[in-house]
Amino acid sequence: MSTHNEGVIISGHANVKGEVLAMGSGARAQKIVNRAGEALPSKDVQELRSRIDDLKAVVSAHQGSLENREDVESSVKSVADELEKEKPNKLTVTSLLTGIASAVKSVTGIATAAEALKAVVIRLL
Repeated sequence: MSTHNEGVIISGHANVKGEVLAMGSGARAQKIVNRAGEALPSKDVQELRSRIDDLKAVVSAHQGSLENREDVESSVKSVADELEKEKPNKLTVTSLLTGIASAVKSVTGIATAAEALKAVVIRLL
């Protein structure tokens, strides 16, 4: 009688460590790592936070010049909230920033800050 073992026999004090493991006839194991799921380097996170802080400061400084102040502030908060997520949605962020820049064309400082943040988002996300 012939025995055919397609498994793994571990005896004694042996350990098996691995992030992926496959056993048996035709078994396969594959590890997939996506860059998008990884955290941004801290310098990039700092740049994003700095740009969002700049945008918030400019909006606050010019709030008397905005007829749609609440909408702009809400949109800026939505951008900040999205950028805090583990995997921010690039389309959501860039769309919001385009909308902010369009809504505040008469206040150059806010439009410039929104466009600067959008450029960083496009480069990093």
